[in-house]
Amino acid sequence: MDNNNLNRARECSFRKDNLCGKAKSCTMCSYMRNVAELWKKFCDTPIQYSKTGCTTEEFNNFPIGTFRADIVDWFYKTFEVDIDALKEMTGRYDNKNSEDIPKYIKESNRIKKETCKSCMEQLKGVLSNEQLGKFKDAFYSAVNGYILKRKD
Repeated sequence: MDNNNLNRARECSFRKDNLCGKAKSCTMCSYMRNVAELWKKFCDTPIQYSKTGCTTEEFNNFPIGTFRADIVDWFYKTFEVDIDALKEMTGRYDNKNSEDIPKYIKESNRIKKETCKSCMEQLKGVLSNEQLGKFKDAFYSAVNGYILKRKD
C-alpha cells in the first residue's frame, strides 16, 4: 500500500454510526478495502502455532519469526482499526497453521521467494523502487496458483 493510501486508511477506520461517514459501508470504502486485502494476505501467512506462534514466511516487511500478536498489534496501531470488526469484514479470523501445509507447497513458496528476490536484486539500478514494487506484485500474481519445483 503506498503512503497516500496508508494515510487515508489511517483516517478511515471502523467507527460507530456509519463507520467513518465517508462511505455507506467499509466494504465500499477503497481505503478499508486496502486494509482488508492486507489483512487477508496476513491471514495467508503461515504461523507455527504449536511451537512458537511466529510467522514461517515474511509478511509486509516483517521477517520470518515475528510473533503473530506483534503483527496484529501493528494493524491496530497503524490503521486504528477494530481487529474484531476487520475479522468480521473479511471473514478471516486466523492464520494458516504452517504444520498443515504439505512440504511440496512449502518448497514451492520458498522457490518463489528466492526467485523473486534474485530477480529484484538483478533489476536494482535498472528499475526505480516503485517499479521494483510493481514487479514484485506482478511476479507473485503470475505465479499464484502454480507449484514450482527445482529441475532434477
